[in-house]
Amino acid sequence: MNDKKVLSIACYVHEKFEQSRMWIHDHLPRQSNLKERSVYRFFGSTLLRHDLWSFKSEPLARGLALGLFVAFTPTLGFQMLIVCGLILLFPGNLPVALAACWTTNIFTAPPIYMLELKFGRWLIELVGAGAYRTMENNPAISHMYDIAGAMWLGSLVTGIIAGMCGYLVMHGLVGVERKLRMMKILQHRSMRFTMTRADSAATPKLDDAADRTGGQFGDVNHRPEPETAANVEDAEP
Repeated sequence: MNDKKVLSIACYVHEKFEQSRMWIHDHLPRQSNLKERSVYRFFGSTLLRHDLWSFKSEPLARGLALGLFVAFTPTLGFQMLIVCGLILLFPGNLPVALAACWTTNIFTAPPIYMLELKFGRWLIELVGAGAYRTMENNPAISHMYDIAGAMWLGSLVTGIIAGMCGYLVMHGLVGVERKLRMMKILQHRSMRFTMTRADSAATPKLDDAADRTGGQFGDVNHRPEPETAANVEDAEP
């Protein structure tokens, strides 16, 4: 595969990437919409800090990591409030964090929580921890403690793993976008250089044609003198 084909593919991928990025950016929470949310009543204008709305690579990665971590905890209904509180301690991109915490919703939460419960029970069995024995006289409450413990253990471990993966993926996407953008710039420069060379090659041909025209029909820059009465009289026999 030659360089021109690679550059053309890179430009196509970058255009699709830019379209996806603009679509996501248009659907992210905005400051005007945030003021209408209940979380704004708790935190106020601190959520409008400049560093929480930065779209540089590091704030984007932190925001995605924090949002995914909270998303996989069994806190459905309070996730936005928790994200807004944690992001003041661990600054990142707030819109991305709020969007990421919606990974779990009323449709995706049941299967995710079920998997986390099984994962938590597997971890408890792996480390050899036993069931809670603080409520031996009440097996129902003891069973609830067992479920809650396994659920929180599985969700916290899953959230940490998801947050780390989101952090690395965001940095990777930003790096890929920069490389594609550089390849697109190189292609544009190559196209302009090719056009410049074509224009330079065409200029001598035009000069040669002008020289030939001047040699055959006279000087193209020469303008004939206007006819006057004296010239007409001199021309008559």
